[in-house]
Amino acid sequence: MAELMSVEDIKKTTAVGQENPISLFSKGVFVTIRKRGWSGRASNTMDTVGLSQDEADRLAIMNVGTRALIDHNWWFSTDLAEKWMKGMRKSAVATDIFARIESASRATLSRYGHRFGALDAQFVPWKSLPDLLERLKQMQADYNHAADLLVARYEKLKMDWIASHDGLMESMYPPRDQLRQRFSLDYSTFVVASPASLDENQLAASALRAEELTNMRHQLQNECKSFVNDYLRSFRGEVASFCQQVIEAHGEVSGHTLSAIRRKIDRFKEMNIFGDNSVVSQLDKLRSHLESLSGTDLKDVAVASRLSAACQEIRNAATDEKMLAALCGRVQRQIVLD
Repeated sequence: MAELMSVEDIKKTTAVGQENPISLFSKGVFVTIRKRGWSGRASNTMDTVGLSQDEADRLAIMNVGTRALIDHNWWFSTDLAEKWMKGMRKSAVATDIFARIESASRATLSRYGHRFGALDAQFVPWKSLPDLLERLKQMQADYNHAADLLVARYEKLKMDWIASHDGLMESMYPPRDQLRQRFSLDYSTFVVASPASLDENQLAASALRAEELTNMRHQLQNECKSFVNDYLRSFRGEVASFCQQVIEAHGEVSGHTLSAIRRKIDRFKEMNIFGDNSVVSQLDKLRSHLESLSGTDLKDVAVASRLSAACQEIRNAATDEKMLAALCGRVQRQIVLD
């Protein structure tokens, strides 16, 4: 694999007609989510469920799960229930609200970004960041509010549950005065720098050998190249997927599907940070065409057929391996961290 060029190296080559560099962090930023909390559950033991170790071995039982330490159904009576417990069924093992908020926050981050594997972070385009952070801020506020509600009602929830269930003891619960500090839902934005960008003093302080710095730089370079390849292929794959659905339906799709296609087109354009302009041009034409269509219009075979043909043309372009490989190669040559 060719080595990722530094900005200075690329500037030298652009003088003789090579591509201009693309700084990764001129396009976006890494975002991560960290969650802390108390699950309100405890691990069972063989004794808890009335099994001896011999019986567990005979039945090939590897673990006996967990048990609830509070009534998680109490969340249905809070002011957060309508937003976060809607559609949930009341049961002794109901999902607690903290898990639902965390799951929603991570799903939201995934919709706005693309995973950069080496850092376990999502890369989010700058233009998408303000809306994402506003949504995460709202979920963080709900998470904190839920923690406050739990702490306020904690002693009653605990004592009522202990009184109505066998085998529970207060020692299985965290102290109330330590409970609130267990809860947090935080998000962070950050960029990274190549080891090549360190100055002499930083290099001296790091006590790293030259070969170690070289290896670090190569690893980061390879991760960037892999990220670019996956990023471009992933979003083209989304385009090809929705086009294939239209083709298989011979263009006769519902109004709901048309709305979903419009959202997919908007998502591709929003995430198109590496200049995949050939697909964008075709999607713009399709988006313009869809503005005048409804599900009722597509009951007309001729109209549906034209939509299917347009999607087939876009799908073929999005999945053209020769063109896609050329695009990936170009961006991989251009991408820099500095």
